[in-house]
This record gives sequence, C-alpha cells and structure tokens, in this order.
Amino acid sequence: MSAERAGMTLLLQILVMAAALQVRAAQQAQQLPAEDVITATAPLATTAPSESWHCTFQDDFCNMTTVSSYKGHWERNNTLDKVPSVQDTWYVAMSGNTSKGQRAGLETPVFSSSPVTPRCLTFFYYMDGANTGQISVLLRRGGDLVEGALWTQGRPQGQEWMPAHADIDFNTSVSIVFESKRGNNVEAVLALDEITIVEMSCNSFQPTDEPDQRTMCDFEDSLCGFTLENEKGEWLWITPHDKAINFPHPAHDHTYSTDFGHYLVAPLMDNREGLVGRVVTPEFTEELNKTQCLTFWYMHNGQTNKDALTVSIKHDLDIFARAVWRETSNHIYSWLKANIPIPSSKNKFNVLWEATQTRRDQAGFMALDDVELLEQECPSIGTCSFQWGTCGWQNLYLTENFTDDTDWLQGCGDDSLNSDAPNTDHSGDPLKKFLYMDGSDGTLGTATLESQLLVPEQHSDFCFSFWYYIQGETTNQVSISAVVSSGSETVLWHEDRTPGGDWTQGQVRVNAKQFLFEEVAYQLHILGTRTSNDSKIALDDFTFKRQLECKRIPNVPGTTTPIPSPTTPSSVLWNCYFNKDSCGLVMTGDALWTPTIYVNTSQHNHDLTCLSVMGQEHEVATATLPQLPTQDQPCCLSFWYMIESANRGDISVIIENLVEKVRVCVWTRGIPQGRQWIFGAVDVPINNNSVIQFVGVIGANDQGVLGIDDLFIRSESCDNILPTLVPNDDACHFEDETVCGYVTEGNWSWVSPDQDKNLPHASVDHTYNTRYGHYMEASLIATDHEGVTGHLSTHEMTQTDDIQHCASFWYIHNGEHNKDVLSVYVNISGKLGKPLWQEKANYIDTWLMANVPIPKTAEVYRLVWESWHSAGEENGFMAVDDVLVTPKPCDTLGKF
Repeated sequence: MSAERAGMTLLLQILVMAAALQVRAAQQAQQLPAEDVITATAPLATTAPSESWHCTFQDDFCNMTTVSSYKGHWERNNTLDKVPSVQDTWYVAMSGNTSKGQRAGLETPVFSSSPVTPRCLTFFYYMDGANTGQISVLLRRGGDLVEGALWTQGRPQGQEWMPAHADIDFNTSVSIVFESKRGNNVEAVLALDEITIVEMSCNSFQPTDEPDQRTMCDFEDSLCGFTLENEKGEWLWITPHDKAINFPHPAHDHTYSTDFGHYLVAPLMDNREGLVGRVVTPEFTEELNKTQCLTFWYMHNGQTNKDALTVSIKHDLDIFARAVWRETSNHIYSWLKANIPIPSSKNKFNVLWEATQTRRDQAGFMALDDVELLEQECPSIGTCSFQWGTCGWQNLYLTENFTDDTDWLQGCGDDSLNSDAPNTDHSGDPLKKFLYMDGSDGTLGTATLESQLLVPEQHSDFCFSFWYYIQGETTNQVSISAVVSSGSETVLWHEDRTPGGDWTQGQVRVNAKQFLFEEVAYQLHILGTRTSNDSKIALDDFTFKRQLECKRIPNVPGTTTPIPSPTTPSSVLWNCYFNKDSCGLVMTGDALWTPTIYVNTSQHNHDLTCLSVMGQEHEVATATLPQLPTQDQPCCLSFWYMIESANRGDISVIIENLVEKVRVCVWTRGIPQGRQWIFGAVDVPINNNSVIQFVGVIGANDQGVLGIDDLFIRSESCDNILPTLVPNDDACHFEDETVCGYVTEGNWSWVSPDQDKNLPHASVDHTYNTRYGHYMEASLIATDHEGVTGHLSTHEMTQTDDIQHCASFWYIHNGEHNKDVLSVYVNISGKLGKPLWQEKANYIDTWLMANVPIPKTAEVYRLVWESWHSAGEENGFMAVDDVLVTPKPCDTLGKF
C-alpha cells in the first residue's frame, strides 16, 4: 500500500463510472432483490458473481452486512451532496451515535476465486471535520481477516467525495470489509459510495509510472532501500495496528494518519544510553547539480535536552558524515515536519538519521515517516497557497484549553458548494482555492485554524504575511495568537473592522522571544468569528519569511506607532535592491560582482535581480559601498546572501581604514546553504576614514550562486533592531579575542587564515569556512628538539554525579605523521593524568570532528589540549575550533 493509491486520476474516474453503469444495467436485468431495512445487521451467505460488481446504495445494501464484532455500524443516508457524475443520492455513513474509538464494519458478499486477478476495487469516500477518525479496507479469506489494510485514510478531506482504488487478488475466495473508526469528533462525517470491482488491474487504466522511490519513501510497502543499523538499540519498521508491539509508539502513521499505516521507530528503553541506531538512505546522485531539499516527518518522544534525533549528510568523498540538523525537544505525540537544504554538488551522498538516548525512568521513542528528496529549494514551514492542500494547517476541534463552533473549509469561488465563500481568491481567480468559514445550516460562532508545532530553535522570529476577507457585521473578526500546550495564549494580530468585502493583506511579526519565557514549542491559532448568516470570512496565501522589515498590516490608528515604508524607513541611511543599477558601488578585483537576473530573489523580495560573483577559481571580487555622512554610533549593515553549492567560495564584509591602511573582517561566511537566501547583519562604522567592502572569493566549484542582495545601512546598532544572529549554542567559536576565557601556554595562539603568511595555517576556519574566521592554533616550527610545545585550557567546568559530559570539537593535525601528537586531557585539581584522546595521523588541511567523554569522577575540571612536536625539518601546525561541552553521553563518530 503506497500513498499514491489514496488518489485517482481523471481517466480512472471516467472508466470507473463507465464500469459502474455497465454493472448497474446487468443488475437491473437480473432483477436483484432489494432490502427494505436501512441498517444491515444479519450476515448473508450470498456469493456474488465473479464478474464485475457494483453497489450504489440507492435501494439497499447490495447484500453487504454489518460485522457483528464491532460496536458501531453503517447507515444508509442521502443528506450529503451526491458523488459527481452520478444520479444516485444514497450512500452509507458511520452512525452518528458511535463513540470515540469505536469501529464499524461493512462486509461485501464472498467473491469466488477467479483466474482474472488482480481486480481493481474502486470507491468514493467522504471525510469531513477535524479529528474525523479513519476508513480502512480489509480482506477476509477463509473466515479470518488478513493482517494489515489494503487501503487506509485518516486525514480529513473537506466537504467533497474523494475517489480511491486498490488491487485485490482473487486467487482464493475473498470478501471485502470497509472498516471505519470514530475519532475525537463525534460530529465528523465518514461515508462511502459507488463501490465497484472491475475485471482488470487498477494499473490498466491509471498511469504506469510509479513514484520515484529514490526520492520518496512513505514506508508503506517497503523500506525503499533504506538500511536500519542497530547499535545499543534498534530502528524498527512497524504498523501501530500490530498488537505484538509492547513499547510506546505513535498511535497513527503520518502518511495516512491511521493505525494501519507504517513508519520507522527507535524505542528508547530505560536500561541503556548512547547511540540507539541509525537509518541510512540509499546513495543519491544529483547529475544535474541542482539544489535539493530533504523533507521528512518525525516524532520526538524522548527526554528534552537529553535525547536527540540527528540528521547527517555523508558525501562519497567524506571520511565522516556531517551533522546538518538536530532535535532535542520532546513534543509528546506530535508529527513534525523538517526541511533541510542539500547544497548542489556532483558528488554522491547518503542521509543518516541517528537516535541517541540517556538512561531514563520511563520509555520513549523516536519515529520517522514520509521522507522526500525534492529538486527544489526548501519551502518555509507554514507557507501555503491552499491550492493543493493545507500544508500542515488543520482545524482545531477540542482540547483541554480551547474549543470552537465550526470549521475552516477549503474551496474556491466557483465550486458552488457553499454561499459562505467569496467569489474569487485574493488574485481574482474564481477557480483557485482558499480557506473560508463554514456557515452551513446557519452555524455561527468561531472556527480555529492551528499550525503544526513550531520549534523556537527553528521558528524563533519571522514575518507572517497573509490575505484575509471579512464581509458582514462589524462584530465579525479574525485574530492570530501564539499558544503553548499549557493553554497560555498571546494575541499577536487582531482585525475586527469590515474592509467592505474585499481581500485585504495582513502581516505580523512572530517573535517567540516576546511571548515565550522558556524554550518550548508553540502553535499559531487563527480564530475567525462569524456573527451573522450574511457574513463571509476567508483566508489565503500564507507566507513565512525571515526579514528585517515586517510592519503590522493593517496599521491600527491610535494603538500602534506608524512604521515607515520598508523602501525608505526613517532610520535607513542607504539601501540597494540592484533592480535598476549598482547604487554607486565601486567594483574592483580579478573577479567581478555582476548584476544577475532570475535567481529566486522573490524568496526575500519581489524583484528578480541580485549581485553575484563572476570569475575563475581563487579570484577575488570587491564591491566598495559609497561613503555616507559620519554617524556617531555604530550602524547596522543588513543584507541577504547565497552560497549555493559546495566549494563555491566565500563572502566577507571588510572595513578598510583609509588612514592607517588596515583592513579588518567584521563578518564572513563560506559554508554552502543550498539555493536559499540567508539573512545577515553586522555593525559597521560610518565615517570619513573608512569604507565598507563586500569581498567574494571564488572556490573550486563554478556551479551555483555566490551572491548578495537587498543591502541596507541603518542609523542604529543591529542589537536594537533585530534578534541576535550568532549561533544559538554554548559552543566556543573563537570569533572574538576573548576566546571564551580559554588560556594559552607556549605555542598556542588565536589566529585567522588571513594573517601571517610566513607559517602554515588552515586555509579556512571551521565555523564560517572562510579565510577570515578564527580558531586556536599551535605552530610547529622546524627544530632539532622534541617534546611538549604548549597547552590550550578551557575555563573551569562543573559536572554533576548523574550526568556525564561530552566534549566535541573540530581539529586539524598538520604535523608529521605518527610523530607529532595532539592530545586531550582533563585537568582535575591541577593534575592532567592520562590522555583521554590522541591523534597522530596527518590529514593535511582537513577539519575533523572528535568526541571526548569526560570521566564521571571529574566534578570540577578543565579541558586541556596539548601539542607535542618531534624533531624535524618541516613546519606544520595543529588547530582547534568550535568546542562544545554538553551534559550528555558522546555520540559515536565514524561508523557508517
């Protein structure tokens, strides 16, 4: 069973309808008996013909019977709109008096075996309302239900009939059971109609090209070539319907949101700690050298800040996999989506998921589902046009803290399903879809739309723009709130004016630091209030962006200080979008900054031009900004940059003192981020003695964009007008001269690759992957003597009895192979003891990662790196960067 079976092509619908008409004519010719009762209760031993079979429920249940072992039952009804393209108005629906969690089963007659196999089962289903429950198709052979589901669906589809199909083997006698399970919402509608079996495989009249399993895996039929590697625990491929599972796990998969779906899960047991296991994809190859986006859904049910789910990328030339994403927060039983940009590269690569746990009093789990590799930029989570779905947004039905009266529906102005919708979407198109409040049967009150859980580490500050429509009474309103699981709610945006029945743009900044007092996940709730039958309320085109300017739209007179236009805010001294010219920038160097068109600048602005570097490997391009009137305080230079592919190069901001002839790097980046624009900002001096320069250095790879766009200089410090943009962790990156309070002895010093050309250095630092970054280095000078040359020591740290620390860091060993030694000690009460870690191998100019467990006996300690140099005629060095000490056991490195 795969996800694509939940849908049906237009050709398939036409052929199914044709088959249904043929079978219906045959049934009428045979004058099949009609049932007089509305609900079938007694099983019938009727055997249907082995030819095609069809049931419309127009006159009876077609000899289908209720499964007596279930507490619920199906009823015939005719109150919903009919299935498109048919005349019949009757269908079957799950009884409304069924309680949460109860199931109902409706079983076909027994079909005899046939040489014509497989045959295609087609039907229409209807699932409306939040938390509807699920519908599944099961098989019974020889009196027993076959394990697993032939087809299953648990996601609400709105107020419309959806087609579905599945192949069935008729090599033995078989009957088909349509099973429904009631969700939390007892008012939700679960219905079936137009059930047909045709004498051919579904593949005979649907496209034969299956989804590319290289780029999509829902784990429904197989592992898609993924491998599960066990360490101290294991990853398992399961379905929650399996009653043999005796550990905590998600109640539903993500693909179908039912207990018949499949996913991967790593149980976290109470008797172990360390790496549980890993999931490894097949080897991917991107011959077209395009930026890609890895998307997947996960569930973290471990201990917050103790257990971790980590994603790493390993290119075929890498020694170790490189971590690119990490989740350490427990979000109970919520499926969350992650998007990870994969930089363009001609190399082959694998993706790894690793689950790491600590010892615990209570079991937990990590889960993974619906992995997809897209040849496109990663979309922002929450962004949605509502044309093809709701992108993770869903109706809130009922929680401990919140409730509502009706739902948001997905529709268009031309569908004629509901007069409560505007005639068009916000662009004026009557065929494009949007969301609107359901007012059927005169329902008034509130409808709440909720986002998926947003994690502060990934969604701490963004600009949320959208379109809304309010028509009717002045008491109608739309509001946006941020809520946490405890019920705490902060209203971010509110509109109770009536714009006169027109689509209006709205916008609000969502800054988690302003409404969260601790790092917990939150959701956005969009609440619509409809107070009259003539009212219309709708929403369309949600966009989430990280951008500096995000004024509240519409501005509320008398309650909000007017915000200047983003094109000419009062604090802006100078800006440039590059959509007309280069705004006075002076271009110099072997390479050139060149205006480039059509580079997806719409991700952060609406024009299509940026400034990118053109030239050959190692060439440098410099763009000098025009001088501005002197300012007494530091000013904020903000911009967007893109480093699309591996080894593409680096971008730096340089301040050149014209009097002292000194150039200082104040900002630098060289790590590829894929085909996405990243926001950058740094304080710069504005005076007559200095100029600001953007410097681009071209790397070995000439594919992809190395560019900048939307430059702004404002007459305020960046700290006053935007959140801090430094890495959000406790690591020491050595990017300022305080070096985190570390102490050096002997030949250890704070260096940058751009300094001192007389001795060997790393070509780039590890933090930013550029020549302007900083790290700690021990120079190895040619000598006739051998011995210890110096030490690098951390500040004092404290380790509790029950939590072991792990020190991770990046290093380069560029000494003589098997002669020079880099060692790590722990200093306890002034004594070093034996080394915890040593490296003797020379890897030339390669940054490598190391994990060092701190002995549990070390309550108060310092970490010490020691360089030992042998006698020799060659100069070399050892380097350390990005040191992070965490209160958890170390991950295993190097196993793949």
